[in-house]
Amino acid sequence: MHAITKTVTWRRVGILLMLGYGLCIGTLACDSSQVSSPADTSASDTSTTKETHSSDTSCTPQCEGKTCGYDQCGGICGQCQNNEECNNGECQCVPTCENNACGDDGCGGTCEPCIHNGSVTITSNDDLMFIAKVTEITKDLVVNAPEVATLVLPKLKTVHGNLVIKNNTTLNLVSLPSLFNVGQALTLSNNPKLTEFEAPSLKILGQSFQLNANEQLQTIDLSSINGCTQFTVTDNPMLQSVTAPELSQVNGDMDFLRNDALQSIVIPNVSKLEFSLRIEENDVLQSALFSELDDVHGSISISYNNALSAFALPALTAVGETLWISDNNNLEAFDCPNLITVGNAFGVLSNDKLKALDLPKLQTTSKFNVAGNLSMKTLIAAQLTTVTGDLDLWDNAALESAQFTQLSVVDFNLLIEDNDVLLLSDESLPALTSVLGKLGVINNGDITQFSAPNLTTVGKDISVLQNEFLKTLQLHKLTELGGKLMVKNNNRLTDLMAPECTSIGDEFWVYNNDLLTEFHLPNVQNISGNVLLDRNHKMTAFGLPQLTSIGGNFQVGAVGGGNGSLVAFTLPSLNAVSGDLTIASNPQLPQCLVDALVVQIQEGTGIGGEASFCLDASNQTCPGSTNNSQCTCTESNDAVEATCP
Repeated sequence: MHAITKTVTWRRVGILLMLGYGLCIGTLACDSSQVSSPADTSASDTSTTKETHSSDTSCTPQCEGKTCGYDQCGGICGQCQNNEECNNGECQCVPTCENNACGDDGCGGTCEPCIHNGSVTITSNDDLMFIAKVTEITKDLVVNAPEVATLVLPKLKTVHGNLVIKNNTTLNLVSLPSLFNVGQALTLSNNPKLTEFEAPSLKILGQSFQLNANEQLQTIDLSSINGCTQFTVTDNPMLQSVTAPELSQVNGDMDFLRNDALQSIVIPNVSKLEFSLRIEENDVLQSALFSELDDVHGSISISYNNALSAFALPALTAVGETLWISDNNNLEAFDCPNLITVGNAFGVLSNDKLKALDLPKLQTTSKFNVAGNLSMKTLIAAQLTTVTGDLDLWDNAALESAQFTQLSVVDFNLLIEDNDVLLLSDESLPALTSVLGKLGVINNGDITQFSAPNLTTVGKDISVLQNEFLKTLQLHKLTELGGKLMVKNNNRLTDLMAPECTSIGDEFWVYNNDLLTEFHLPNVQNISGNVLLDRNHKMTAFGLPQLTSIGGNFQVGAVGGGNGSLVAFTLPSLNAVSGDLTIASNPQLPQCLVDALVVQIQEGTGIGGEASFCLDASNQTCPGSTNNSQCTCTESNDAVEATCP
């Protein structure tokens, strides 16, 4: 055995005891002469000599790369200074910060927390040096420093007020790696040379985030933020992406507007917006991810994003106000499979490449507007039951079919207009019972029929105009029409019927329908406005057998038109015309039948205006008749019959 021959200091004894070793290890021999007195410590206190103590010469101390700690042979590898501690074989400085906040910690750092009470305004690099050690600011931090090029605050963790970085003409980098909490708003605005902003630890933002008019900003790191009152990114022409993967709730608006280089928006976990979402005028935007967005209390507007080819809101169920998808020139697909209700208006407009629109769960909306989508072929809203405002389908040049299988009520107007190849069937509006405003079917190039088999009430006008291939207009259950019935310029219309209709609340026009031979309105009793039947060149007869009164003028035929084939009419109950009665320019209609009708009305309530049977070139009345005056009439069984040469 070998005895320890080197003096062991009292400090070293203390270290050994702390490590759990006695002074005499194994069979080592030791005595008091081998232990120095407590007063003899000066040399060993500062020594870093690697010393080992072993009971076995075959043990090899393990001290490579270590300046302190256990050597695996019952000894130690060295000692640390007074302000150090041993950590994994290395001596590390222990900061000393008692009563020294914001000062030197003895290890080359700053004592924390370093709290600045009040607001801070940085206007120069000198101010930046002052604030570099601060970890917490109790009020606002404002950076408005034209000469500052880089803003790096590695220790700043909390700003209780607003953080405003604005109008810094040379600032190119903002790095806030430790920033965790901003109590109010974070604003970066009008920093023309700023290229990078990073706050990767920012989690809590008490109010709004605003990123506006930073001309060269390309990247922004908000990887930890989880909520704010408003999120605004506008007019940053070089910004390429916005990513906030932890953002889950925004209690105000989210706006992404006029960012010319913005290609992607990734905010996958936001589930609720108290106000609105606007993504507008981002010319090269290719994707916008909002996969968990479920409820928007305000509006959604996705507009004028020319490179956007697909947009989806897969979790969205409710929009409190308006959902508007418009003027996205390359948008081919819009998917909103779980949408149930839109409080105000739903609109898909002027998306030139959008091919289809399927809303499988949408039940209610105030307005429904699908217009100007030049490539759209199909439109399906199978669960839509109620539209509390207008429903408009217009100017969809490729639209072939539209299905509203469950739609029963439109509280305002229903307009189907300028859809060149649209074909409607009995399955298009099978459940529709009432339109409380106007019903319009206008200028649809390929539509061959319009039928709403369960429609009973239209509150205002029905206008069926300029449908080149329309052949049948059938309103089998319509009982009440509050406004006009206008059937005009449908060149191939042959069938017009509303067999249950009892009243027309305003004017009734059947005008310039070249192939219409007759119409079928057997139960109409009252027409409150004017009646015009003109330029229906194949119409041979018309009948309104229950009609008793006309509230305005009654005109059959006119200058330059007339009904060239008309030979008869059936109006056995008509006894009142409040305005003028004009029946002229019907060259085959026996004048004697017209004369008999005049007598019939005059024997009733009468004609409120004048009766005339001739119109001159300026559409003014003239003597005589431009109807067929060559016929004679006889009465048989209360009916007048004409005989013509």
